[in-house]
Amino acid sequence: QMVSGGGKVEAEPALPTVVIEPDFKLAAITTALALVLDSIPYIQFILGPIVTLLAVLFAVQTTRIRFKFDEDSFELLSAGADGEL
Repeated sequence: QMVSGGGKVEAEPALPTVVIEPDFKLAAITTALALVLDSIPYIQFILGPIVTLLAVLFAVQTTRIRFKFDEDSFELLSAGADGEL
């Protein structure tokens, strides 16, 4: 609560609920790195597959989860089988 100059108590404005939209930048950058690592001899057998799997994980989770912020909490929303959150 805020008190104005006249002694009146004003309620703080309510914050809107915000749902973060999906962003595939991290998945795309990791995929590009995986493609580079998969083309280098010897590294393509050690580090390449690990980074490739990480890129796939990022892409899949970006399509499945959303972050939701409201006035006093943070939620992680997961999509069901029908794609609805």
